Amino acid sequence: MHQSLLHKAQSKYFSKTKDELIEGTAIILANFSENYTCMMQDAIQSVHWKKEQVTIHPFLAYVKDTANDKLKPIPMCVISDHLVYDTTTFWAFQKVTDQDLIKEVPQIKYIKYLSDGSSAQYKNFKNFINLCHHEKDHGVKVEWHFFASCHGKGDSDGIGGTIKCMATKASLQRLYKDRRLNAPDLYKFTEDSIKGIKTFFRRKI
Repeated sequence: MHQSLLHKAQSKYFSKTKDELIEGTAIILANFSENYTCMMQDAIQSVHWKKEQVTIHPFLAYVKDTANDKLKPIPMCVISDHLVYDTTTFWAFQKVTDQDLIKEVPQIKYIKYLSDGSSAQYKNFKNFINLCHHEKDHGVKVEWHFFASCHGKGDSDGIGGTIKCMATKASLQRLYKDRRLNAPDLYKFTEDSIKGIKTFFRRKI
C-alpha cells in the first residue's frame, strides 16, 4: 500500500515538473539499461557461450521549446565496453551527455535529475559529492530526485530497448559482415542507423 501511494505521488510530481518546466531549465531521466548481449546468426559453439556484453545507459532530457510552447524531448545514450555499474562510471557518462546538452541548448542554467534510488550508482555519498561540484564541473546548477526503487519502466527505458531491438535484428540479418560483436560495433550501428537518438561512446575507465 505504501509503495503504491509513493509511486502515485512521485508520478504526479514528475508530471507537474514537466508541465511547469521553464526556459533555461532541463529535466534529465537517467537509468542504466540491462546490458546488451551481442548476437551472431549461426554462431559456432565457442562464440555462442562467450558473447560480448555492452553497457547501455540511456538519458532522456526535456527542455522547453519556447517557439511552440511545448516540451522538447532529447533522447541520448552512452554505449561503453566498461561493464562496472558504479558512481564513477555514471559520472563519466554524465559528463559526456551534460556537455553535449549544454552545447545544444546553451541557455540551460539548471538541471533537474531524476533516477531510481540505486545505492550502487546514484544514491550514495560519492554521487552527492559530485552533485556539490556539478556547477563547477559543468557550469550549471543541479538538483536530484530519486524514484522509489522498483522494476517499473520509465520514459528513458524506451531508448535502451529501441537500440537493443534494432541492433539485434540487424545483426541476425547479416550472414558474416557488419555484425554487432562489441561495444564499438554497436556504437557505429547507432550512429549510422538510429537517427532519433544521440549516442556517445565511452571506453573502459
